[in-house]
Amino acid sequence: MVSIVIPTLNSERTLDECLSSIAAQDVPRGSYEIVLADAGSTDGTLAIARARGVDRIVDNPLKTGEAGKAAGIRAARGDLIALVDSDNILPDAGWLARMTAPFGDTRIAASEPIAYTVRRGDPALTR
Repeated sequence: MVSIVIPTLNSERTLDECLSSIAAQDVPRGSYEIVLADAGSTDGTLAIARARGVDRIVDNPLKTGEAGKAAGIRAARGDLIALVDSDNILPDAGWLARMTAPFGDTRIAASEPIAYTVRRGDPALTR
């Protein structure tokens, strides 16, 4: 199983699209879990997460993205961890399968996308 770990803090604007792209993956839903590590959101972030079927929501009391990833990893139950930021949109339905395929080789310990896509409205730093 893959644990998709998403750190959040007031991610209402982007989380729904992120979770939609995860739900659109062409792998069975039972082959991954979604763990959201929230840093105290006061907007609709948690309602979106619950409505979208996030498996587990854990607290991130240190409130940084890195601390959220650590909290999510601690709560994860999968053999593999996929770190996805709340404003990330997986580019196509085959992304998760491609990212996990290298782990069929026991010498592989990590994988990283070669290219990233951006949205027209993304800020310059993202692009």
